[in-house]
Amino acid sequence: MNRLLATVVALCSLAAPALSADELDKLKQYEYGQDQTSLLAVERQVEASMADRAKQAEMAKRLLEVMTDNGATLAAKQHAGIMLRICGTDAEAPALGKMLGEGRLGEFARGALERIPGPAAGRALRDALEGLQGPALVAVINSVANRHDREAAGRLITLAGAADPKVAAAAVHALGRIGGPEAAACLEKRAAADSGAATAEAYLSCGTIALAAGDKQAAAAVFAALAGEKYPAPVRRGALVGQLALADEPGALLARWLDGGDPAARRVAADNLDKQPTAWLLAASKGKPLDRALVFAELLAARGQQAALPLLVQAARQKDDPALRLRGIMAMTRVGDGGCVGLLIEALGDEPAVARAAVSVLSSMGAALVENAVIEAFKESDGQKRGFLADVLVARRMTRAIPLMLDLAKIEDDSALRNDVVFVLVNLGDEKTLPAIVSLLLEVKDRQHRDRLETTYLQIAKQYDNTVEPILAAMSDEAATVALLPVLGRMGGKAAETRIEKALSSANGELRAAGIRALCNWPDAGLAEKLAGLAKGEKDQAVRISALRAYIRVVSLDSDRSDAKTLQMLQWAFGVAERAEEKNLVADRVSTVRTVETLRWLVKLLDDNDVAQEACRSIVDLAHHRDLRNPNRDEFVKALRRVVEVSKDPSTVSLAKGYIEGV
Repeated sequence: MNRLLATVVALCSLAAPALSADELDKLKQYEYGQDQTSLLAVERQVEASMADRAKQAEMAKRLLEVMTDNGATLAAKQHAGIMLRICGTDAEAPALGKMLGEGRLGEFARGALERIPGPAAGRALRDALEGLQGPALVAVINSVANRHDREAAGRLITLAGAADPKVAAAAVHALGRIGGPEAAACLEKRAAADSGAATAEAYLSCGTIALAAGDKQAAAAVFAALAGEKYPAPVRRGALVGQLALADEPGALLARWLDGGDPAARRVAADNLDKQPTAWLLAASKGKPLDRALVFAELLAARGQQAALPLLVQAARQKDDPALRLRGIMAMTRVGDGGCVGLLIEALGDEPAVARAAVSVLSSMGAALVENAVIEAFKESDGQKRGFLADVLVARRMTRAIPLMLDLAKIEDDSALRNDVVFVLVNLGDEKTLPAIVSLLLEVKDRQHRDRLETTYLQIAKQYDNTVEPILAAMSDEAATVALLPVLGRMGGKAAETRIEKALSSANGELRAAGIRALCNWPDAGLAEKLAGLAKGEKDQAVRISALRAYIRVVSLDSDRSDAKTLQMLQWAFGVAERAEEKNLVADRVSTVRTVETLRWLVKLLDDNDVAQEACRSIVDLAHHRDLRNPNRDEFVKALRRVVEVSKDPSTVSLAKGYIEGV
């Protein structure tokens, strides 16, 4: 105890008065669940008493009074027993020993005896080994083991042969916990006659205790006895580990085990190779079959030893052995050099596990070693290999690959290439990339390709406040405006709205058509009224259809608008729809309005053959939401029964029946 702590404890001792009769009475009356003020008072007194042996002895005496008082509650006796673990002395041990067979009280006493230092507590527990039976005896055996009391070994040896299997098992376990010559001799005989795990594990524990105490001869005898094949594998491995700890030349022992045919010995050897010096690992890796040598090479590579690389490369080339190939590649992370890059790039076309390992290594190697090779390989590769090369580019944050990606983005007839290029651009592109993407939008003709490029612009731009400046800057003439208005519409914002309004009022048919597409691409319901105007009043049916579909899309997005208003707007769209397709779109999207009014409207649609099936699906979707379904049980049951009658989709019917049963 340092000087400051001693001072603090001494001050606590001076400040805290002895436990008064009143406080003692309060403790005796304590019941489980009551206010713990009396308990805390006792705890403070116990802590303070530890600085003065006389006060400690007095405190322990008063606590024992609680445990022996027939009028004290069980809760009070439990707390007194817990406090005696802290302040108990030899004086209390005999009385506590007499309680050991008294049920719960015995448990409290045993807990105290287990912690009280000095010979008297140990003697009380040993004496109890003579008179107790059943669970109480098992508990005392465990406490003796926790005290590592070797004076109890003789009695425990007798109990190890008890007729009660639980007592016998506890005694065997305790002998293993205690250790020493007597315990070891007993367990040696029992282990020789019984190959079961419990006895063998206890005997192994004796060896471990002997080894820790420096008794190498005793430890060696235990480990040698238990290394035999008749014992359970965990015990054998423990004995082998013990032999390894005792070996004068552990490296030689490991080498013999590795070359032998004993699986347990080989496993122990493999688990302990990482503790051997580098020079030994280098020597041991030579002259062995590749699968055996690779174990040493992996450990050397983990230490950054370049000498491991030839073996790793050899393993990585084993195309007929994917497991060996995978291990060789994974171990290259710290030691791979420029000579490995080609092999790793080639592996990107292998099975996915091998390819992902190659991606990991390529992503972590030095830039000078891999970056040029990866870029060149991307140009020449396709399929899975190119996809994994894209992963490498992104993992390494290789922004120098962006010019190549922009160049390859001009190719419109290769959807797989497009996917890889877009993946790299989205992950590596920045504000400086956006003007180049806009230029591409002015060049490409394929609609699908154009759509992916527009999406790429949006994904990059959202990281920069959804900037539209590159788009606006490129709208230098009507042709450019026609090409770029649709993507501008997808961005939204005041500048886009202004350009769209101007285009819609233009006499130029292409420009007006581009303005309509831009309006239909609008990201939210801010221009819903304009879409409604086109859907209702435009002469061209194709425009009316596009505008109505866009209107349905934006109206059903999350907004601050009330559910009632949104339902009204969707019902309006349903009313002006000219085709079943748009009516079904409304019936689908209306399920986002989670109200009982929506349910009632959908039930009416079940009588309309054009939309009944979609209405069934939306009713089931609404039923999925318990907070809506439970308060409206009767209406939902009726609606779901109609769904069961009307729906032609087995999965919808099954869900409806499930919700009916749930309600």
